[in-house]
Amino acid sequence: MLTIYWQMDVVFLEAFTIFPLYVSLLIDIWTNRKKQKLFQSPYYTLILSQGLADILIILTIFNLLVARYFGFGNMLLYNIQDYGVASFHSNTGPLMFIVRMFGIFLITSQRYVAVCWHGSRLNVFIDRLHPLILVAIHYIFPCVIYIPAFIVSSAKFQDTERLFIINTPTHLQTFSIIVVSSFLVASVLVVFMYLSILRVLFITRKNGKNSMGQCVFRQQALRYREIRLAAHVFLLSVMSATIFVYYWIEFSMAGNPDVSSELL
Repeated sequence: MLTIYWQMDVVFLEAFTIFPLYVSLLIDIWTNRKKQKLFQSPYYTLILSQGLADILIILTIFNLLVARYFGFGNMLLYNIQDYGVASFHSNTGPLMFIVRMFGIFLITSQRYVAVCWHGSRLNVFIDRLHPLILVAIHYIFPCVIYIPAFIVSSAKFQDTERLFIINTPTHLQTFSIIVVSSFLVASVLVVFMYLSILRVLFITRKNGKNSMGQCVFRQQALRYREIRLAAHVFLLSVMSATIFVYYWIEFSMAGNPDVSSELL
């Protein structure tokens, strides 16, 4: 084991294995946007925007864990915490998690409209949106709902060795409520839309029509593509649930420094 916690070992394993593959996939999508019109669609725009959120959240976690468990840069982080470093780490994780969940919601919504309301005005409107508008919506909305946590933000590192982030009870309670509420609401909506997509895919196997009676998926390849995209959204949801568990543990230790000391 690299660290004293198996959860942290999982994070390091993902950072050195899955994460590089994920980044290479995002780079491949980006380089092909000008070559193939398919990669210019709202779906892949949101995938790239989601990828940016994933990169930021992994780098934030990895930066803190390397300092905490390997002593690399821990003194520097501790000494400059008065310049907002502790607050940055305290707020970046929860905020980027909300951005990530909202991104999954947007991606699922786009597929839901494209599959269940194919050809509708809403579908056409989303398809014509400028990519920057989609990215702006993806990041601005989570920042807005996280404002209450920013207002009461106050955090500091426990010491140079552990670097556990100690939050005030008010800050901890505020961003915990925002994170948990966002996770639950987004999860319910994603599950509903995901099941609706699967229902339409099942129906089109018989008659090739969606819930509006419109012909979709005339070709077998298109139907298989939608199934793959639906599976992708499902995997993104599973990853978010895993990160949610990680931050739940971090929140618990941040709210009770005595427990974190006993664990160490």
